Amino acid sequence: MVSEGRVSSVVFIEHCKRLLADNRRPVFLVVDGHSSHTSKMTSKWIRSTNGKLRLFYLPAYSPQLNPDEWAWQNVKNARIGRAGITSLEDLKNKAVGALERLGKTPKLVRGFFGDPELVTLSCITSPDSPTTAGSCAPGVRLTTLGLVSPCRASRSAPDGG
Repeated sequence: MVSEGRVSSVVFIEHCKRLLADNRRPVFLVVDGHSSHTSKMTSKWIRSTNGKLRLFYLPAYSPQLNPDEWAWQNVKNARIGRAGITSLEDLKNKAVGALERLGKTPKLVRGFFGDPELVTLSCITSPDSPTTAGSCAPGVRLTTLGLVSPCRASRSAPDGG
């Protein structure tokens, strides 16, 4: 989903609805403290999913815990930063293309979760439960805003092992 302009609670909720539509199992979404993730509107909507969607909040100022940072670094440095950009539409097309490329390279994405700089996901907690992301049930998928990986309680090897 590509959105122009500010990411509001309405935009974030729409993104979450799309995630739920594509998944039969519960979705655990790792997010930062952005206002669209913490608003009353978002909290109310999340509760209405009856556990089908759970948010896990990263601690403040902790990009080293967020695999999305690795994805965006890949998109910006390996793709867009090396390309000539001719317009806003061209930038959007190149960004979407780079993200779609990542979606087709699961081994690379699993590597983001296995990076030694990425601290264990088990430190991420849900605001409504002391349960950590690392303790999710087998087969439940942990998803960050742009990536999906098997739920893990600790670091994994770059090959996903």
